[in-house]
Amino acid sequence: MEQNEDCMRCQELLPWYVNDQIDAIEKRFVATHMASCTECRNQFELWSQIAQDTQRQVTIAPTFMPLLHSWTELKAKIPTTVPITKGTIVVNTPRAAKRPAAEPNPTPLRRAIPVLAATLLVAILSVVLFTVNHQRQAEHHATTASTAPTVAPSPLPCTNKANFPANASINKVAVVSATEAWAVGHIWDANGTTAPQTLIMHYQHCLWSPLAAAIPAADLYDIAMVSANEGWAVGATVKLDGDLRYSGNAFFVLHDVGGQWQRQDIAVGDTVLDAKIQLLPSGEGWILVDNGDQHTVAGGPNYTYTLLHHQSGSWTPILLSFKTKTTMLADIAAPSSGECWLVGQDINTGEAVLAHNKQGSWTTISNTSLDGTLYSIGFDSPTDGWAAGSFLAHYDGTNWVPQKVPAIPSSWQNEGLDTSVHNFFGMTMLSAAEGWAFTNLNSPARAASPKMLHYVNGQWQWVEVALNFTEIDKLVAASPTDGWAIGVRSVPY
Repeated sequence: MEQNEDCMRCQELLPWYVNDQIDAIEKRFVATHMASCTECRNQFELWSQIAQDTQRQVTIAPTFMPLLHSWTELKAKIPTTVPITKGTIVVNTPRAAKRPAAEPNPTPLRRAIPVLAATLLVAILSVVLFTVNHQRQAEHHATTASTAPTVAPSPLPCTNKANFPANASINKVAVVSATEAWAVGHIWDANGTTAPQTLIMHYQHCLWSPLAAAIPAADLYDIAMVSANEGWAVGATVKLDGDLRYSGNAFFVLHDVGGQWQRQDIAVGDTVLDAKIQLLPSGEGWILVDNGDQHTVAGGPNYTYTLLHHQSGSWTPILLSFKTKTTMLADIAAPSSGECWLVGQDINTGEAVLAHNKQGSWTTISNTSLDGTLYSIGFDSPTDGWAAGSFLAHYDGTNWVPQKVPAIPSSWQNEGLDTSVHNFFGMTMLSAAEGWAFTNLNSPARAASPKMLHYVNGQWQWVEVALNFTEIDKLVAASPTDGWAIGVRSVPY
């Protein structure tokens, strides 16, 4: 096949790209081009294997030889099975604790989606989305309120595999590129004799592999990457609580620098039930920590949280001046430098909570049309955002406007679904014109076909995706056509 100039330029740069020896402009060109070029992605995989093998032996400086000639010479030197490079964890090992057979029960809003104990969605969701993109115009004209399309996945560009430890549970995924990602969670002891230990999975060369080391008596809730060489993971050590189940204890933070995950000491209180992290490409970041329900003298709840802001190499607490004792917070988003959004609900008034911090000042959104609960928030740009929960809302840079959700297809109601109440626990916008909202609707008759809303050019439409999962959490996208999600085959609670 004749190559165009972009392909030739991309393939000339690949030897330097895989060794991180090109500048930011060239790196952006290669990444953007490979997102839409299968041939160059294949060449990238070959050069990645070469780089990985030669790093174990002699460092070979690539030269501008013809690609076919260089590959022919070096192919014979590559072992049939290329080992996967794994990171390391450099931490002090906490004391292990005893664990009963059952996992902890989630509290409302906190861990609003049950710990996703099924498995990571190893079928790359980008292929599903790619199929939907090609079919969506026909679906838009053909689908009515009484029918719903079923989307079948297309063949994968590579055979994705995962070496999951037994009893592994994935909580969150962070994407570095189309060919690299990280996931965190925990591993439970099936015999119920020890507490869970951390799980960190790394995706390269179409394979998910766990890091060689794990940390006992701890769970990782969330992860975010600044780049391929730096990231943060947040969680908590675990303790045995009064009902013979494990719950969060001390705040637990890991910082990845150059492939080594190192533990960081950050004091945020005695109890940690959940934590979420957002990072910007500059390295600026935000962490929202759920410190639990501290009961007042009168017996009423007082939900407590810690907000941390990362700048200039350190994490600094930010006062939540808008919060009342009945405010519950569920998610955080950082659309640009110096600002973040928090969402949740005030359980006293029943109104959704939307709070905005910009350059240190808080603004809250008060709108009676926003009654309900919000679980998730995300932005395509600082002036284009979405929030999801018991309703959907769109931010246009000035106002949050509730969105009209189309009626659930009547055919789904005939499958035994309770369509009277449903929540959107996750939401991902791929661009200003396309996105997905994930619901807790699932049918006993079609348990392997999760149902969700697809947003295309201003309109939401119900779709059913043919996958071997009952539910899908938030999609994490590397590009508008490439990403990963977490799926649930069974809900353990």
